[in-house]
Amino acid sequence: MRQKDDQKFAELLNRLREGKQTQEDLNLLKTREVPPESIPSHATHLFQTNAKVNAHNEQMFSLLDITKVEVPSCDIVTGDVTSTVKEKIITLIPHDSNKTMGLMSKLSLGIGQRVDLCLNVAVDDGLINGASGIVRYIDSVQGQQVDVVWVQFDDHKIGEMLRASRKELLHSKISC
Repeated sequence: MRQKDDQKFAELLNRLREGKQTQEDLNLLKTREVPPESIPSHATHLFQTNAKVNAHNEQMFSLLDITKVEVPSCDIVTGDVTSTVKEKIITLIPHDSNKTMGLMSKLSLGIGQRVDLCLNVAVDDGLINGASGIVRYIDSVQGQQVDVVWVQFDDHKIGEMLRASRKELLHSKISC
């Protein structure tokens, strides 16, 4: 979805993914290469492995010097099974995001942090995998459990329908 408006770049990425890149592809990529020290910290970074992604994200998170929270996942089992079976299923859920389709067992968030959605929440509202923005406010219940994370997306149209449906709540947060 992120390359939908740049067919040439999308095709280049597919060839690169398949190991079938051309010399023209490599030449184009080299024009985008910059020395590591000149990369803005807020720029989107691409890494070869999830381990490198996680290390970079942890480093960026550690540099935030404002409000930070860690939100544990809330795993539930639905269906007509006994509570014993539900508890057993919960214990089998791995805490490795590589084994849970990218879902984290805890989410580290801070005010001012750049974030990307990692799944499709509401496609018709632009809340899709890869939508980027900045955390602006973290709402908690009695200072404990995180209730709502307010993200200002790079594209103001993202989440427009959701904001309209929660207009009153949104205005109370903006004025505080």
